[in-house]
Amino acid sequence: MKPRAWCKHHLPLLILLSVLLLDQGSKFLVKLNMQIGDDIPILSWFHIHFLENEGMAFGLSLGEEAGKLLLSLIRLALIGLLIWYLGKANKLYRLALTASSATGQQSGGQESGNGQRLQDKQAEEGNPASGSEQASTEEGPATGTDSPCTEKESRKAPGNGSSKKAQAPGGLAVKTSLIVSLSLILAGAIGNMLDCAFYGLIFSESYFHVAQLFPEGGGYAPFLFGHVVDMLHFPLFQGSYPEWMPLVGGKEFLFFRPVFNLADSAVTIGFLIFLFTQRSFWWPEKKA
Repeated sequence: MKPRAWCKHHLPLLILLSVLLLDQGSKFLVKLNMQIGDDIPILSWFHIHFLENEGMAFGLSLGEEAGKLLLSLIRLALIGLLIWYLGKANKLYRLALTASSATGQQSGGQESGNGQRLQDKQAEEGNPASGSEQASTEEGPATGTDSPCTEKESRKAPGNGSSKKAQAPGGLAVKTSLIVSLSLILAGAIGNMLDCAFYGLIFSESYFHVAQLFPEGGGYAPFLFGHVVDMLHFPLFQGSYPEWMPLVGGKEFLFFRPVFNLADSAVTIGFLIFLFTQRSFWWPEKKA
Protein backbone atom coordinates (compact mmCIF):
# COMPACT_ATOMS: atom_id res chain seq x y z
CA MET A 1 0.00 0.00 0.00
CA LYS A 2 1.33 3.42 -0.97
CA PRO A 3 2.07 5.92 1.86
CA ARG A 4 -0.72 8.25 0.78
CA ALA A 5 -3.26 5.43 0.67
CA TRP A 6 -2.03 4.16 4.06
CA CYS A 7 -2.52 7.61 5.59
CA LYS A 8 -6.08 7.81 4.26
CA HIS A 9 -6.92 4.37 5.66
CA HIS A 10 -5.47 5.28 9.08
CA LEU A 11 -6.59 8.92 9.21
CA PRO A 12 -8.25 8.76 12.67
CA LEU A 13 -5.19 7.11 14.20
CA LEU A 14 -2.85 9.72 12.75
CA ILE A 15 -4.99 12.60 14.00
CA LEU A 16 -5.38 11.06 17.46
CA LEU A 17 -1.66 10.43 17.90
CA SER A 18 -0.67 13.87 16.57
CA VAL A 19 -3.07 15.80 18.80
CA LEU A 20 -2.31 13.72 21.91
CA LEU A 21 1.47 13.98 21.49
CA LEU A 22 1.33 17.77 21.05
CA ASP A 23 -1.22 18.24 23.83
CA GLN A 24 0.45 16.05 26.44
CA GLY A 25 3.94 17.21 25.47
CA SER A 26 3.00 20.87 25.98
CA LYS A 27 1.32 20.09 29.31
CA PHE A 28 4.33 18.19 30.62
CA LEU A 29 6.63 21.06 29.65
CA VAL A 30 4.47 23.59 31.48
CA LYS A 31 3.84 21.39 34.51
CA LEU A 32 7.53 20.60 35.02
CA ASN A 33 8.84 24.12 34.43
CA MET A 34 6.24 26.61 35.71
CA GLN A 35 4.20 27.40 38.81
CA ILE A 36 0.51 28.14 38.71
CA GLY A 37 0.08 31.80 37.75
CA ASP A 38 3.39 32.09 35.90
CA ASP A 39 3.11 34.09 32.70
CA ILE A 40 5.54 34.10 29.77
CA PRO A 41 4.77 36.75 27.09
CA ILE A 42 5.58 35.39 23.64
CA LEU A 43 3.91 38.25 21.76
CA SER A 44 1.82 41.18 22.94
CA TRP A 45 -1.31 39.18 22.09
CA PHE A 46 -0.06 35.66 22.99
CA HIS A 47 1.11 34.48 26.41
CA ILE A 48 1.96 31.15 28.00
CA HIS A 49 -0.05 31.47 31.22
CA PHE A 50 -0.16 28.44 33.52
CA LEU A 51 -3.50 27.64 35.12
CA GLU A 52 -5.27 24.48 36.25
CA ASN A 53 -8.99 23.79 36.21
CA GLU A 54 -11.24 20.95 37.26
CA GLY A 55 -11.86 19.59 33.83
CA MET A 56 -14.18 21.70 31.68
CA ALA A 57 -13.02 23.48 28.55
CA PHE A 58 -11.48 26.99 28.62
CA GLY A 59 -10.85 27.00 32.36
CA LEU A 60 -14.46 26.43 33.46
CA SER A 61 -15.29 24.28 36.49
CA LEU A 62 -18.26 22.36 37.84
CA GLY A 63 -18.66 22.43 41.60
CA GLU A 64 -16.62 20.52 44.17
CA GLU A 65 -15.77 16.80 44.37
CA ALA A 66 -19.24 15.58 43.33
CA GLY A 67 -19.25 17.88 40.30
CA LYS A 68 -15.72 16.83 39.40
CA LEU A 69 -16.61 13.14 39.57
CA LEU A 70 -19.78 13.69 37.56
CA LEU A 71 -17.87 15.60 34.91
CA SER A 72 -15.26 12.83 34.60
CA LEU A 73 -17.95 10.14 34.26
CA ILE A 74 -19.79 12.18 31.61
CA ARG A 75 -16.54 12.66 29.71
CA LEU A 76 -15.81 8.92 29.83
CA ALA A 77 -19.30 8.14 28.50
CA LEU A 78 -18.89 10.68 25.66
CA ILE A 79 -15.47 9.27 24.77
CA GLY A 80 -16.98 5.78 24.56
CA LEU A 81 -19.80 7.05 22.34
CA LEU A 82 -17.37 8.90 20.07
CA ILE A 83 -15.14 5.83 19.72
CA TRP A 84 -18.15 3.71 18.73
CA TYR A 85 -19.49 6.24 16.22
CA LEU A 86 -16.08 7.03 14.74
CA GLY A 87 -15.37 3.31 14.40
CA LYS A 88 -18.54 2.79 12.37
CA ALA A 89 -17.91 5.85 10.18
CA ASN A 90 -14.28 4.92 9.60
CA LYS A 91 -15.22 1.36 8.64
CA LEU A 92 -17.51 2.70 5.91
CA TYR A 93 -14.85 5.22 4.89
CA ARG A 94 -12.19 2.50 4.48
CA LEU A 95 -14.60 0.30 2.54
CA ALA A 96 -15.29 3.23 0.23
CA LEU A 97 -11.57 3.90 -0.27
CA THR A 98 -10.94 0.22 -1.04
CA ALA A 99 -13.81 0.13 -3.53
CA SER A 100 -12.62 3.35 -5.17
CA SER A 101 -9.06 2.02 -5.45
CA ALA A 102 -10.27 -1.26 -6.98
CA THR A 103 -12.40 0.63 -9.51
CA GLY A 104 -9.47 2.84 -10.48
CA GLN A 105 -7.16 -0.15 -10.94
CA GLN A 106 -9.76 -1.96 -13.05
CA SER A 107 -10.29 1.13 -15.21
CA GLY A 108 -6.54 1.58 -15.63
CA GLY A 109 -6.13 -2.04 -16.61
CA GLN A 110 -8.83 -1.77 -19.25
CA GLU A 111 -7.28 1.38 -20.72
CA SER A 112 -3.86 -0.27 -20.79
CA GLY A 113 -5.30 -3.32 -22.52
CA ASN A 114 -7.11 -1.23 -25.12
CA GLY A 115 -3.94 0.73 -25.84
CA GLN A 116 -1.91 -2.44 -26.29
CA ARG A 117 -4.48 -3.94 -28.68
CA LEU A 118 -4.50 -0.71 -30.73
CA GLN A 119 -0.71 -0.80 -31.03
CA ASP A 120 -0.78 -4.45 -32.10
CA LYS A 121 -3.43 -3.69 -34.73
CA GLN A 122 -1.40 -0.79 -36.10
CA ALA A 123 1.67 -2.98 -36.35
CA GLU A 124 -0.23 -5.67 -38.26
CA GLU A 125 -1.59 -3.09 -40.77
CA GLY A 126 1.86 -1.72 -41.54
CA ASN A 127 1.97 1.16 -39.06
CA PRO A 128 -0.69 3.43 -40.57
CA ALA A 129 -0.07 5.90 -37.79
CA SER A 130 2.58 7.68 -39.88
CA GLY A 131 0.10 8.19 -42.69
CA SER A 132 -2.52 9.54 -40.34
CA GLU A 133 0.04 11.87 -38.81
CA GLN A 134 0.93 13.16 -42.29
CA ALA A 135 -2.74 13.70 -43.13
CA SER A 136 -3.36 15.53 -39.93
CA THR A 137 -0.35 17.75 -40.64
CA GLU A 138 -1.64 18.66 -44.09
CA GLU A 139 -5.12 19.40 -42.78
CA GLY A 140 -3.78 21.69 -40.05
CA PRO A 141 -4.15 21.57 -36.28
CA ALA A 142 -7.29 20.03 -34.97
CA THR A 143 -9.70 22.25 -33.12
CA GLY A 144 -11.31 21.48 -29.77
CA THR A 145 -14.67 20.84 -31.46
CA ASP A 146 -13.17 18.06 -33.61
CA SER A 147 -12.10 16.09 -30.55
CA PRO A 148 -14.51 13.33 -29.52
CA CYS A 149 -13.97 14.28 -25.87
CA THR A 150 -13.40 17.90 -25.00
CA GLU A 151 -11.26 19.02 -22.11
CA LYS A 152 -14.34 20.03 -20.14
CA GLU A 153 -15.92 16.62 -20.67
CA SER A 154 -12.67 14.92 -19.76
CA ARG A 155 -12.68 16.68 -16.42
CA LYS A 156 -16.17 15.40 -15.80
CA ALA A 157 -15.22 11.85 -16.68
CA PRO A 158 -15.05 9.35 -13.83
CA GLY A 159 -11.70 9.29 -12.09
CA ASN A 160 -10.57 12.67 -13.43
CA GLY A 161 -11.51 14.73 -10.40
CA SER A 162 -11.22 14.45 -6.65
CA SER A 163 -14.40 13.64 -4.84
CA LYS A 164 -15.33 15.18 -1.52
CA LYS A 165 -17.07 11.98 -0.54
CA ALA A 166 -15.92 8.36 -0.44
CA GLN A 167 -18.66 6.16 -1.85
CA ALA A 168 -19.03 2.92 0.07
CA PRO A 169 -20.62 -0.22 -1.39
CA GLY A 170 -24.36 0.23 -1.19
CA GLY A 171 -24.22 3.91 -2.13
CA LEU A 172 -23.52 5.35 1.34
CA ALA A 173 -21.24 8.38 1.11
CA VAL A 174 -18.83 9.21 3.95
CA LYS A 175 -17.13 12.60 3.88
CA THR A 176 -13.48 12.90 4.85
CA SER A 177 -14.47 15.97 6.88
CA LEU A 178 -16.64 13.75 9.09
CA ILE A 179 -13.69 11.51 9.93
CA VAL A 180 -11.45 14.54 10.59
CA SER A 181 -13.98 16.34 12.79
CA LEU A 182 -14.83 13.28 14.91
CA SER A 183 -11.15 12.41 15.28
CA LEU A 184 -10.29 15.92 16.48
CA ILE A 185 -13.14 15.96 19.00
CA LEU A 186 -12.20 12.50 20.30
CA ALA A 187 -8.51 13.42 20.57
CA GLY A 188 -9.31 16.58 22.53
CA ALA A 189 -11.65 14.74 24.88
CA ILE A 190 -9.07 12.02 25.55
CA GLY A 191 -6.34 14.62 26.08
CA ASN A 192 -8.24 16.39 28.87
CA MET A 193 -9.44 13.07 30.27
CA LEU A 194 -5.83 11.94 30.71
CA ASP A 195 -5.22 15.03 32.87
CA CYS A 196 -8.22 14.27 35.06
CA ALA A 197 -7.45 10.59 35.39
CA PHE A 198 -3.68 10.49 35.91
CA TYR A 199 -2.14 13.91 36.62
CA GLY A 200 -3.29 13.81 40.24
CA LEU A 201 -1.51 10.47 40.62
CA ILE A 202 1.82 11.28 38.95
CA PHE A 203 2.36 14.98 39.75
CA SER A 204 2.74 16.99 42.94
CA GLU A 205 0.99 20.35 43.45
CA SER A 206 2.08 23.31 41.32
CA TYR A 207 1.24 26.06 43.85
CA PHE A 208 4.28 28.13 44.91
CA HIS A 209 6.73 25.65 43.38
CA VAL A 210 7.29 23.61 40.22
CA ALA A 211 5.60 20.21 40.29
CA GLN A 212 7.55 16.98 40.58
CA LEU A 213 6.90 13.91 38.45
CA PHE A 214 6.23 10.80 40.56
CA PRO A 215 6.79 12.48 43.98
CA GLU A 216 7.74 10.31 46.95
CA GLY A 217 4.57 11.00 48.92
CA GLY A 218 2.32 10.34 45.94
CA GLY A 219 0.34 12.72 43.78
CA TYR A 220 -1.96 15.54 44.80
CA ALA A 221 -5.30 13.84 43.95
CA PRO A 222 -6.84 10.37 43.50
CA PHE A 223 -7.87 8.78 40.21
CA LEU A 224 -10.31 10.93 38.15
CA PHE A 225 -9.76 13.96 40.42
CA GLY A 226 -6.73 15.49 38.70
CA HIS A 227 -6.75 19.01 37.27
CA VAL A 228 -6.54 19.93 33.60
CA VAL A 229 -3.47 21.97 32.62
CA ASP A 230 -4.17 25.15 30.60
CA MET A 231 -1.53 27.46 29.17
CA LEU A 232 -2.65 29.22 25.97
CA HIS A 233 -3.75 32.81 26.53
CA PHE A 234 -4.62 35.33 23.80
CA PRO A 235 -5.24 38.81 25.29
CA LEU A 236 -6.20 40.36 21.96
CA PHE A 237 -8.08 43.46 23.18
CA GLN A 238 -7.94 45.22 26.52
CA GLY A 239 -9.73 48.31 27.78
CA SER A 240 -12.63 49.46 29.95
CA TYR A 241 -16.40 49.61 29.50
CA PRO A 242 -18.03 53.05 29.02
CA GLU A 243 -19.31 54.64 32.23
CA TRP A 244 -22.90 54.78 30.95
CA MET A 245 -23.18 50.98 30.62
CA PRO A 246 -25.21 49.41 33.46
CA LEU A 247 -23.53 46.93 35.82
CA VAL A 248 -20.16 46.93 34.00
CA GLY A 249 -19.63 50.68 33.42
CA GLY A 250 -16.03 51.69 34.12
CA LYS A 251 -14.84 48.11 34.66
CA GLU A 252 -11.95 46.67 32.69
CA PHE A 253 -12.55 44.08 30.00
CA LEU A 254 -10.20 41.66 28.28
CA PHE A 255 -10.78 39.70 25.09
CA PHE A 256 -9.97 36.81 24.86
CA ARG A 257 -9.94 36.08 28.61
CA PRO A 258 -10.20 32.24 28.87
CA VAL A 259 -6.98 30.24 29.10
CA PHE A 260 -7.09 26.90 27.29
CA ASN A 261 -4.93 24.09 25.90
CA LEU A 262 -4.42 22.22 22.64
CA ALA A 263 -7.04 19.61 23.54
CA ASP A 264 -9.66 22.37 23.90
CA SER A 265 -8.58 23.72 20.51
CA ALA A 266 -8.94 20.30 18.89
CA VAL A 267 -12.48 19.91 20.26
CA THR A 268 -13.47 23.41 19.07
CA ILE A 269 -11.98 23.01 15.60
CA GLY A 270 -13.51 19.55 15.22
CA PHE A 271 -16.95 20.83 16.20
CA LEU A 272 -16.71 23.76 13.77
CA ILE A 273 -15.71 21.44 10.92
CA PHE A 274 -18.64 19.18 11.78
CA LEU A 275 -21.01 22.14 12.03
CA PHE A 276 -20.16 23.60 8.62
CA THR A 277 -19.61 20.41 6.60
CA GLN A 278 -22.26 17.98 7.86
CA ARG A 279 -25.34 19.86 6.73
CA SER A 280 -27.39 16.67 6.41
CA PHE A 281 -26.95 16.08 10.16
CA TRP A 282 -28.46 19.45 11.07
CA TRP A 283 -30.88 19.84 8.16
CA PRO A 284 -31.87 16.42 6.79
CA GLU A 285 -32.74 16.49 3.11
CA LYS A 286 -36.42 15.96 2.41
CA LYS A 287 -37.24 13.15 0.04
CA ALA A 288 -39.32 14.13 -2.96
